[in-house]
Amino acid sequence: IYLSKKSNLKKFCGDQMIPVRDCIKNQLDICNRKERECSFGISIMDKKEFKASMTFDMFMEAYDKHPDYKPCRNCVQDYEGSIWYKKINIPSPLTVNAAKVGIRKFFKKYKNKLIQIL
Repeated sequence: IYLSKKSNLKKFCGDQMIPVRDCIKNQLDICNRKERECSFGISIMDKKEFKASMTFDMFMEAYDKHPDYKPCRNCVQDYEGSIWYKKINIPSPLTVNAAKVGIRKFFKKYKNKLIQIL
């Protein structure tokens, strides 16, 4: 499951929301750096209130209101971590054969490194 990034359960297939890194300054629209990914924010709260009150449901509401929003992590000095969500589609559950193929690829790629550790 970990190697394939796919669940073996049908309920975790279809459209899923996964967390991605973002900067809180980008979300609050208080960043004015030229390397910023997005030209608008998702909230007008102050930073302290935003950190204390944001829930998954509030992020989903913001996701629906701002479909063009792009998370940003381009800054090294001023970056303040937060999360955003990205929609992915997992078409079908992991099968036994697909898991076997994934394991073979993994061990083919990392076999020598694993032997060195042992």
